[in-house]
Formats: sequence, C-alpha cells, structure tokens
Amino acid sequence: MLFLLATAIVTSALEPEIIEEIDVAPVGDDVALPPESDYVDFAIPPEPSREQLKFLNQCLLKITQECAKEVFTYMFENLTVTEECCGVLVKMGEPCHISLVKTIFSIPEYKEKASLGIPRSKQVWNKCALVVGPNASPIPPEN
Repeated sequence: MLFLLATAIVTSALEPEIIEEIDVAPVGDDVALPPESDYVDFAIPPEPSREQLKFLNQCLLKITQECAKEVFTYMFENLTVTEECCGVLVKMGEPCHISLVKTIFSIPEYKEKASLGIPRSKQVWNKCALVVGPNASPIPPEN
C-alpha cells in the first residue's frame, strides 16, 4: 500500500521524460541522500518540489513492495516487520524512510493518522536498526 501510494504520488507529479532521466545509481554507501539536510524534522511538507520527487523515486526503487507494505502496516497495527524487510528498510536509508513517511502523511486521508503513524514509523526504524546492526542510527523521539 505504501509503495503503491508513494509511487502514485511521485509518478503523477513527474512528467514521463523526467522519470526516465532519474539517475538511480547508488549514492554513497547505497543510501540515497535527501535534497535537504534537515530530513530528521518530521514536519509534513506542503507540495514536494521536483527535486524531492526525484529523491522519493530513488527511494522507492530501494524497497520492495512487500517490505513497504509491512512497514506501512506496522505504522497502524501491531504487526511484525520481518528481519529481511528490516534489512531492506535500513539499506534504503533513514532519509528515504523519513521522506516517504512525510509524504504519506501529507495525503489528506492519512493526515489525521499522523499522530499515531509518525511515532510508529520512528519505532519501526529503531527496531530495524537494532536488528540490522550498528551501522544504522536511531531516530530520536520528539521532545
């Protein structure tokens, strides 16, 4: 659901020729970097810029539909995210995870669920970071 929803947002906002131009080669240690340095702030963005949409598209290419579904479902229900999907999530990277979560909660039908979903999205990241190992840093809770 998350994968399909985020894919629809990204692809509907980008023109087809732009999507073909996106460089999907790994960045750094195979983790995409966000267009802004303040990606830990969970403030829900108004309308994503072209640069943000390109970044989101790169993120979506790094997670399987099944793992995206597990992570999305976890944000609303007490379900488990498999160790395999934790590995995929952590490899996708914290900036991608946060950006996709912010995008989901900018959609009108999910805005009202942000108070539940955003803390749970941090929780799933932190659980997966523990499962995968010390290379992933935890997302600090909001004060």
